[in-house]
Amino acid sequence: MTQINGKTKLLGVFGYPIEHSRSPVMQNALLKHLQINASYLPFSFLPEHLSDAVQAFRTLGFIGANITIPFKEKIIPFIDELDSLSHFTGSVNTLYWKDGIIGSTLMGTTTDPYGAIFNLQNALGSSFQLDSSVNVALLGNGGAARAIAFVLAQKGVSLTIVSRNQAKGEALVDDLTQATSTKPKTILFQDFESITEKIDLVINATSVGMSPSINETPLLKNQIRSHQIIYDIVYNPPETLFLKEAKAIGCKVIQGTGMLAAQGAASFAKWFPAYSTEENILKNALFMNNALIQDVEIPNV
Repeated sequence: MTQINGKTKLLGVFGYPIEHSRSPVMQNALLKHLQINASYLPFSFLPEHLSDAVQAFRTLGFIGANITIPFKEKIIPFIDELDSLSHFTGSVNTLYWKDGIIGSTLMGTTTDPYGAIFNLQNALGSSFQLDSSVNVALLGNGGAARAIAFVLAQKGVSLTIVSRNQAKGEALVDDLTQATSTKPKTILFQDFESITEKIDLVINATSVGMSPSINETPLLKNQIRSHQIIYDIVYNPPETLFLKEAKAIGCKVIQGTGMLAAQGAASFAKWFPAYSTEENILKNALFMNNALIQDVEIPNV
């Protein structure tokens, strides 16, 4: 954002609640850095007003928006067209206009898995490869989990879905098998300790531990092991209780802030196609991540 005037365009994030979101910090920092005349704002509203919010998006000529909890799945009926990944995941985290033409076809996609994998690979370095030799436990079966599971399955990892509901876990495994020709496993949270010794990487793709519920953790300390890499996609707080407890027993831990920046840069590329090259997305992701690190004055915005 350079200066608000009659030509300033709107971007935003839709959620409820929205106080935890740090997307406005990094998106506005990048807009200012690139001297783009647009402003990115948080919008909080009750779920029953979702259709009104999407209509306002259309009427007011938004460039685009991010979608967060609890709207990632609920928003789909109000979108004109989904890409293949969002069709599979049943989840949308980004709204944008087809061909960048405001008022044309309203598109929905999800950049969550790209952000998650980029952040993971960036943290572990080129020596770590996600392939069939890696045993991954993915916690959750919601929209973000489905998206990440799809990418992990495509990479051929040995994948176990950890779910609170057996039927939902099995349904996700069936969908993954049909879409990727792989056969992941599924297990309930309370049974995780029975497989934990074999697990190399644990990814929390639930919202457990997110502010304001910072005293919650998806797994108990005695369910994880020191040889494991623990990756939490929750980004507020940056170091969740799950990560703190994992670090205390000697695990390598990875925070979710890098994922937020990477998926944010991928969303930004949908809104501003001039920045859609892989080089630009990487550069913008690093800039956004630095903006989050430097944001100490208003950590919960």
